[in-house]
Amino acid sequence: MCGITGHITFSGRPDVDALRAMTGRIAHRGPDNQSVWNEGEVALGHARLSIIDLSETNNQPMVDPLTGNVLVFNGEIYNFQSLRTSLEKKGERFHTKGDTEVLLGLYRCHGINFLSMLRGMFSFALWDPANKMLFMARDPLGKKPLAYAQTSQGFIFASEVGALAKHPSVSGEMDWDALTHYLSLSYIPGPFSIYQSIRKLPPGHFAIYDAEGLRTEQYFELDYKEKEKVSLDEAVDLVHEELRHAVRLRMISDVPLGAMLSGGLDSSLVAAIMAEQADGPVKTFSVGFEDKKYNELPYAREVADHLGLDHHEETARPDAMGLLPRIVAHYGEPYADNSALPSFILSSMVRKHVTVALNGDGGDELSGGYSHYRRKGLANVVQRIVRSGKFVPCSGIEALLEGDSLLCRVRRSWVYRYKYPELKPLYRSEYFQGGCKMRLLRPEIAEMVEGRTSRWRKACIQEAFAHADDTIERMLWLDNTTYLPGDLLVKMDIASMAHGLEVRSPLLDSRVVGMCARLPSGYKVHKGVRKFILQRIARKYLPAHIINRRKQGFSVPVSSWLRNEMSGFLAQSLEDAAPKMGSYLNMDAVRTLVEEHKTGKVNHGMRLWILLNLALWETGR
Repeated sequence: MCGITGHITFSGRPDVDALRAMTGRIAHRGPDNQSVWNEGEVALGHARLSIIDLSETNNQPMVDPLTGNVLVFNGEIYNFQSLRTSLEKKGERFHTKGDTEVLLGLYRCHGINFLSMLRGMFSFALWDPANKMLFMARDPLGKKPLAYAQTSQGFIFASEVGALAKHPSVSGEMDWDALTHYLSLSYIPGPFSIYQSIRKLPPGHFAIYDAEGLRTEQYFELDYKEKEKVSLDEAVDLVHEELRHAVRLRMISDVPLGAMLSGGLDSSLVAAIMAEQADGPVKTFSVGFEDKKYNELPYAREVADHLGLDHHEETARPDAMGLLPRIVAHYGEPYADNSALPSFILSSMVRKHVTVALNGDGGDELSGGYSHYRRKGLANVVQRIVRSGKFVPCSGIEALLEGDSLLCRVRRSWVYRYKYPELKPLYRSEYFQGGCKMRLLRPEIAEMVEGRTSRWRKACIQEAFAHADDTIERMLWLDNTTYLPGDLLVKMDIASMAHGLEVRSPLLDSRVVGMCARLPSGYKVHKGVRKFILQRIARKYLPAHIINRRKQGFSVPVSSWLRNEMSGFLAQSLEDAAPKMGSYLNMDAVRTLVEEHKTGKVNHGMRLWILLNLALWETGR
């Protein structure tokens, strides 16, 4: 796991000093070595976290001595050993034992047509001097980030938006579409960033930049329409074996390795499969909190005892007011998933013991783990009556989802359950939506962005209908293409890499995901039972009460904090940012939200958390 940067210009020379500074800003991603390569119109930078073949010969940027191609690469190719063997049979020779040189060999033999061979998490950029071309790619599901900017001084890219934004050639002008999406989602979905000049390469895409400009193309597409005809028992065996192989590949490391363990189904299953294949006790790590509502330590401890794991745990007493500005700075743009705070704390704790950790990310998106997948037969019957098979929402449908009263909640439940359940993965009533958002924004900004997020939602849902034939799998498609890469994977990438920790997610293996997508939806959510196929696999390792335990999540008591111990910090942070935020927000409306929340009149906890993170980003940039 590393960080990459680059600057290519066909009309002059890249600013090498600026690139070196940008590489230094992501040194936390690769504390073992930072290097810059420059030749002619190209400069590439790399910050290395050494995982496989720790020798200096694996430092990057790596130059292919046969072709002069130069590569900077972030991530891991888990099947690099089998790919290397295949290349050696074709006469290729290698001088290192890592995966970086294998990528250069694949490009030598196959050009850009090798991405489907890769089983891993990655973003990379390869300069081909013979063709005067930069070739970039990002892994199928978006585990590893890649942001870029097309400027008057050329094409510039980096692993993190925050580092790229500080390059002197990159404009800091705000993207209003990104702002309105952030207020409604608590994160900024790709390809947007908070900056107009910066875009994110989408998951499963590659890009080519040359003298003619930038071209992007999709090479991986998640689809739920093609199905395999297998029995449930056969499907359980197939997914189990593929998952075992995915875990085995992710246990390859030349540095200490362990697992993050919450005690929930997904992380417990990954730890169990690791324990099955490891030579000795697997090191596992958990962080808990004094508030029992948010503390999963007893569950993690029970799983560790059952599996015979070498378990480590800490009870955190987070200084949210001290940590939050640092966390916001690392994310580089507004980001308000409150589980970023415990994820940051957990990553810090894990890094004291190991350099690589496996986790259970992706289980909910793999087989329907969220509450919106809990659909009973009656809901499906009523849905067929109240709407046609196509998603053609009536005008103002989102207005039916607004409000906090009992009537509003009943109306919202009806829309989610019977009319348009596909809206649920994209719409959170406790964030800023519709009229609530328009009242928050200054009139001129509100007029500019009105309806933008609604149109984005509709476009996403129309794509979901094109890739899945039933409600459950349309929601799976939406979660895998919006929330997963835009929120969850961003959270863990930034939280872990801030501490030089590599996190691997077997449940996000592209072959595991593709196999589950081809299974009938009833194998994933069965008669209202979510993650059904994962539960069936887990029966081989874990007792029933662990498998069936209610999903808890990894969050913090935001509403209580902002009403009590963090109320002063919230008020001061908003006041400090008011000169900037006041240019696009109605600060009187902001103060009303604060007062209503403080007095208990309305719970604005998540809305204020969104504004707090926006304020801290504004004062820190």
